[in-house]
Amino acid sequence: MKRLLFLCFALACAAGTLAAQEEVSPFAVDTLLPTPTVVKTAEPFTITYRVRYLDLANTGKEIVVLRNQMSDAAFAPFEVVKIDASDKRKNGGEYEWNFKYTLRIIGLKKGDLRVPKIPFYWAIRTVGSNPSDAANADVKTFETEAVPIMYVTTLTKKTPLYVRDAMQFGNAEREARLLKAASGTIVLALFAGFLFFLRRFVRRMRGGATGKSKDASDDSIMIERDDVSFRNELRALTKLTRNPAEGDEWRRMIEKRIFDLMRSLIMLEVPKARRSHTPRELAACVGSAALKGKRKEVLAAITARLAVMEVRMDSGESVSSEELRFAVKRIGSAYRSLWLRRWFR
Repeated sequence: MKRLLFLCFALACAAGTLAAQEEVSPFAVDTLLPTPTVVKTAEPFTITYRVRYLDLANTGKEIVVLRNQMSDAAFAPFEVVKIDASDKRKNGGEYEWNFKYTLRIIGLKKGDLRVPKIPFYWAIRTVGSNPSDAANADVKTFETEAVPIMYVTTLTKKTPLYVRDAMQFGNAEREARLLKAASGTIVLALFAGFLFFLRRFVRRMRGGATGKSKDASDDSIMIERDDVSFRNELRALTKLTRNPAEGDEWRRMIEKRIFDLMRSLIMLEVPKARRSHTPRELAACVGSAALKGKRKEVLAAITARLAVMEVRMDSGESVSSEELRFAVKRIGSAYRSLWLRRWFR
């Protein structure tokens, strides 16, 4: 009988000891599923750790989560991209605090991986005490569960295309107005160009008809009034003056051709001008012609130069090759200026 009583007493003591050891913790962490569960290299995914702890304010105590003791290195080989710990609320007699971690992985090994267990550090301190007292108090640790994650090279499952999705093409009204305005401008420009060239064609036909002489005298026969012949002669003289020959006879011959070329330039611009006209008569033709501005000034300067050249050729005065080259250059400049003005007048 005594032995039985002693055995019962021993069992009761053991049960009390076990009950004391299995005291319920006021702090716990729930690990939620990751989003997404299958990731590629450097693709971010999130894991939420929900921290739950009791409100001990009625006992004059409070539980503190020691975030400064948590390290990102605990997630290796995963990298921590961002931490969001703004979601904290009180639910009845306990607090819920969500720690949302955004992670990624960059590595060679693919397959089933696990985010390691993460330690959360916490402590109990007196309400209103210095925050540093919690770090010096009895710090406790709670380890989370490991989280499985599938790390693949490429995702094999793709989201199917939903053919009933509404398609937005935008508003093309503004582009349509711009194209309509541009087309109208192009049509007007083409029509204006047609009228311009038609006017020039009629003026050329009229000028050619009035410029022809009715008699066959040498004084009334015009030289060939076209730009092609003039440009050919101008190029030939340019080439000759660049590589001059020796002798006064050659220089007098070149000077005579330059004189004729300058007279031809006046005949291109003034229909009344003739080959047999003297420089004074050519100047009179230029003065009586319906010329304006720069065009008239250039032609007047050419006739004045013709008068000087005529006097020098009659006197037999020699001219240098450099002067001949400069004269041809000035004729070319005058022709280009007059050609542009003649074309757009």
